[in-house]
Amino acid sequence: MRGLAFLSLLALAGCGDNGAAVQNEAPAEAATIAAGQWTLETEVTQFAKTDNGTPRIDTPVGTRATETVCVGAGGTPPPALFGGEGNDCHGDSIYARNGRLSVQMTCTRHGLSGNVLIGANGTFTDGQIEYDRDVRTNLVTDGDVMMTVHVTGRRSGACTADTDAGGNASAAAGDHAG
Repeated sequence: MRGLAFLSLLALAGCGDNGAAVQNEAPAEAATIAAGQWTLETEVTQFAKTDNGTPRIDTPVGTRATETVCVGAGGTPPPALFGGEGNDCHGDSIYARNGRLSVQMTCTRHGLSGNVLIGANGTFTDGQIEYDRDVRTNLVTDGDVMMTVHVTGRRSGACTADTDAGGNASAAAGDHAG
């Protein structure tokens, strides 16, 4: 019986923080994506041909790239933040509020006849973003693909002179990742 009472006291003594600060707090979610220069790290995590043709976009699993995008103040983030380098996109639906994002876009790409359809879902905080970019081509010719690209990014400062608000001045480091 004394042992049980001792264990109860020991368990109670383990409760509380003894004045220690909480160090594992999650970053606060942001109401909107912060304006400024964003550096995005991308990696292709899934890739599949969807017809019998040679893939017109050939970025195998494991392909990594770095993209730089300028986000202007206020309003909707630019399609370049979600579309990937080499794609000219218009946002059919871009939702980015209260730490959550959901994007549907139709894009074109130089040298391809047809559309590149992109969807993205993820989260963001004041200075970080993380999402999966799902890409599906709908081309006039054979060579269609589906791929998923995992994207992580951070706000790296104010926009630079070689980018404009809403523009993508990608300085690709490595292969292009969709």
